[in-house]
Amino acid sequence: MKKFPLFLFSGLILFCFLSSTDAGAFEASKTDSGKLIKWAFPQETYRINASGGPSGSIKAIRRSAATWTNVTGSSFIFIYGGKTTSTAYGINDGENLMNFGKLPLGTLAENYNWYNPITGRVYDSDIKFNTRYKWATTGVAGYYDVQNIATHEMGHSLSLADLYGPGDTAKTMYGYSSESEIKKRSLTRDDINGIKYLYP
Repeated sequence: MKKFPLFLFSGLILFCFLSSTDAGAFEASKTDSGKLIKWAFPQETYRINASGGPSGSIKAIRRSAATWTNVTGSSFIFIYGGKTTSTAYGINDGENLMNFGKLPLGTLAENYNWYNPITGRVYDSDIKFNTRYKWATTGVAGYYDVQNIATHEMGHSLSLADLYGPGDTAKTMYGYSSESEIKKRSLTRDDINGIKYLYP
């Protein structure tokens, strides 16, 4: 059996600023040869290390997962695999980890997906929330909202790409965020169409 190296792509969410690009309905990530990057089976089991995060982080992340799982017309399911003490973010170990820790300034959260560059099959997806910034689970002023950002980052786990057009600002997959924002907790029609396209 021929083996292929796994490639990595990352999605991240940054601070909000104006962009001049055109809006797109949604954008699915693809390999260099044009294959869709996606899970072989329409499900992902994820585990959470909430150490360093605010109270209620696990519930907030689980609500984010349910937002995508409950899309009518999509077969994809996020499965909660329980708590973990792992800090192996960004390592292709077959465990889809969500945790809190330091990332570069200007990055609120980051998603690493490992995939086969020939087939596009995803093998591992990790998400980290940057503890250089203040986090909450209630949408309180002056803090970034865990559920808001988790919903966006789980969209990257599905293989939806960031959007930056002026007509994209209301979408969950818009690539910028700000303190107290909670609009990414719920999906727009284009976000819904994205998951239905990838996992009908």
